Amino acid sequence: MKKTIFNLAAWSFGLMLLWSCGESTSAETELVQAGQGKEAIAGNFMALHLSLKTENESVLFDSKTMGQPFIEPKLGEGEPFNSKVNELLQRFTQQGEIRSFTLSAYEAYEGNIPQELDSAQLLTIQGECIEVFESEADVQAWQQDQMNQMQEAQYTTDYDLIDQY
Repeated sequence: MKKTIFNLAAWSFGLMLLWSCGESTSAETELVQAGQGKEAIAGNFMALHLSLKTENESVLFDSKTMGQPFIEPKLGEGEPFNSKVNELLQRFTQQGEIRSFTLSAYEAYEGNIPQELDSAQLLTIQGECIEVFESEADVQAWQQDQMNQMQEAQYTTDYDLIDQY
């Protein structure tokens, strides 16, 4: 039950980060690792694993451990951003690239700060571009393949447990 509530809260945070309205931010990104895969251009979609940590490395959110990356469209030059985080995610340019950026809790949560955080507290968002897709159809096919793999892994686990009895 607690895990379900945590997962719902984490996904709510993630969705709020990606789709809340906001203005341009001055936060700088750090290129942690250059990408070596497919280049993301306007009109493509990027699968991104994102994590959010406090200054003392407490993990508030991690899409990788939840097993579900975010899909972010790559916007063209001059297209409007729908959030500060969305603006920063547009700095990803290639599959395999890892970026890190720091925002205040106020910026990251668009003013709707959780009670346990101070509005001036700095949070680090780290992201990794794990895949670049040319179309929504490619995204859907990839997501279906990911679901099939997870289902197959679950079947294997279930069969192994049954065999143990």
